[in-house]
Amino acid sequence: MSSISDPITAKWQLRKNDNCDFYIWANHRIEKRSHANPKKKTQILLNGKAIDEKTIQKNIPRQVSTYDQARAAAASPATPQGYSIVTPAGSTPRQPQDTLARPSETPSSSQPASLESDITDKEELTEIKLLAEVMQDCGSFLSLWGQMNVSTSRRNLAELYTSVAERIITDTWDLQSHPRHTTRLLPVLGFDILHSSYKDDFERVQLQLRNLPQDIYADTVRTARFIASAKGCVNAAAALFDNEPNVDSRDSKGQTCLGIAVLHNHPAMVSFLIARGANVNNRRRDGQTVWTQICTSEEHGTVSQILANADAHVNTTVNSVNGLYIPAAGGHIDDVRRLLRRGMNRSSQTPFSWALLNWARSSDVVKALVEAGVDVNTLSDSGATPLAIIGKDPGEIRDYLI
Repeated sequence: MSSISDPITAKWQLRKNDNCDFYIWANHRIEKRSHANPKKKTQILLNGKAIDEKTIQKNIPRQVSTYDQARAAAASPATPQGYSIVTPAGSTPRQPQDTLARPSETPSSSQPASLESDITDKEELTEIKLLAEVMQDCGSFLSLWGQMNVSTSRRNLAELYTSVAERIITDTWDLQSHPRHTTRLLPVLGFDILHSSYKDDFERVQLQLRNLPQDIYADTVRTARFIASAKGCVNAAAALFDNEPNVDSRDSKGQTCLGIAVLHNHPAMVSFLIARGANVNNRRRDGQTVWTQICTSEEHGTVSQILANADAHVNTTVNSVNGLYIPAAGGHIDDVRRLLRRGMNRSSQTPFSWALLNWARSSDVVKALVEAGVDVNTLSDSGATPLAIIGKDPGEIRDYLI
């Protein structure tokens, strides 16, 4: 297979066939830091030496698929060996020198010290992180904690949600075990419903919902629905969605319960929510739809088919292009073939009339598109064909277009 090389990526040890993990990590860290503080600038270092920002921004769209972004959002990727992320000197007021990312920003499985000492099982730590992020995205219990004069600063919220998640998973919220934390965080009934939802206990959830105080009812049920969706707990969901469905309630990222269930690959939960009337074409704040966020994932084949059967718009565009463009530009042949099999429109064009072949940058991708029937003579807005755009570059790509 031949492809168009990029000497800049070679300089920074960013080999195009081996650097997807780096770009997934870089994209996730940059977006997360920007979301926390839009004015914060970011610099990535390799063995202490800064990597050109334009190089990274240029290659992220080529290397990072929609599913890669979604997977990174669900579980922060580890920092590749030799790389680090800093805030450049002078980019923020009164900042004297470059500063490394805070521990809370470091993409690892580290947790607060109290958790490290009490919970050593890595799987439990992952579960705690998942539930804490679900609750934080939902903005759970902010009103309750505000009434209790509990600090809801960004840093304190992360600790609060982590503490709540720990108790949900480990079943340790009773007054005898944590007398101080219980009154500070959430009433016992709230903990019970969240724990029972996590454990997929229909009867317990149904029983406790009858006794749940009205002042925390809506917040607790909404949070429990998102937790059940993230974990695929269909039995608990049957009780949680029994009254006041509002199945398309969104979190701060614009995700619905269906989007969460799809992302975490729970076919039964996806079918359940669709049967309850969930919108299969909902868009998140970043423009991704329920389907586009996983459209290139091999593991999500069953979920993808369920969505397609429910009339999800598989040819919808994100940032004016359909899902084939990014993998075609990045040379991700497996993703391209998968999307073609799943029925994505191979004749789609951008607003400037650029076709898929104008973006393709590997001979395998060009061959797959040509064999799929893509028109090699499609004209761009300037009247150029894909062959004219490639020019006189030698290699298999040009041969396939002649």
